[in-house]
Amino acid sequence: MSIELRGADYRFPGGGGVADVSFAVRSGEIVCLLGPNGSGKSTTLRLLLGLIRGGGDVLVDDRPAPRQPLGETLGSIVDDGGLDRAWTVRRYLQLIRVARRAPRSAVDETIAEHGLGDIAARRIGALSLGQTQRVAFAGALLGGPRTLVLDEPLNGVDAHAVPVMLDRIRRFADGGGSVLITSHHLAHLQRLVDRVVVLDAGRLVADAPIEEFLATSVMSHVLVECDEPVTLAEELRRAGAVEVTIRTATELVVRGVGRRVIGEAACRRRLVVTRLEEMTPTLEEVYLDLTAPANGGRP
Repeated sequence: MSIELRGADYRFPGGGGVADVSFAVRSGEIVCLLGPNGSGKSTTLRLLLGLIRGGGDVLVDDRPAPRQPLGETLGSIVDDGGLDRAWTVRRYLQLIRVARRAPRSAVDETIAEHGLGDIAARRIGALSLGQTQRVAFAGALLGGPRTLVLDEPLNGVDAHAVPVMLDRIRRFADGGGSVLITSHHLAHLQRLVDRVVVLDAGRLVADAPIEEFLATSVMSHVLVECDEPVTLAEELRRAGAVEVTIRTATELVVRGVGRRVIGEAACRRRLVVTRLEEMTPTLEEVYLDLTAPANGGRP
């Protein structure tokens, strides 16, 4: 199932919200939604889930979404996941089962699959943050939804459980599901997601496949070692390099062209290249650079 926001607009009386935000999450795709505090991430998620209504459209499989929240086909974790602290874990999962019209066996199957047997009879208010997140995640997957919207699902989850959750998310998408996820654990997201969407001050500032998002950043560069760096620098500037910096007697840093263009330039001038290494920044580095106040991001 695909889910899409088109021209979303929502304003709070005291200011803030989102304006003209459009992006889609397609079947088989994991998209991360990033943004500083106050950028509009939570508002965007609530618009997608039908929890609030604003301007613009929410489309499901390219058709207008129904007016009611998409409980049967969409699993979500938003804020505390809607978990009442007085409920037991089993009671919460039973309520999810009914809402999703899943078979009665789904609750026991979910408890077993997610290793919740030792806490199934406990009240949610007595659980740790990590345990509560695991319960919310299990509830999001119960009954086989077609889309997941996960707001900070890794918060408080111990290091041993994180890879298991990430693997389940990946397998869900590989099976044709669509996933929208927010998280401050950007190192985990970099290995997981297919596309990056960034909000800042309520507006969309990036929407690209993760490889493109990283490679086209001004922080991406190629490290080159050759016998005549000055000559190569001149040739690369003619070939369209955005920036060429000579760092040492044999080393250059090149931005704006890739290894193929650099290799061709070296061949034209008959230069000997001993190192040609693409230096791609991390997702966290590119995101922080994009949303930094000096680059127009939120102060």
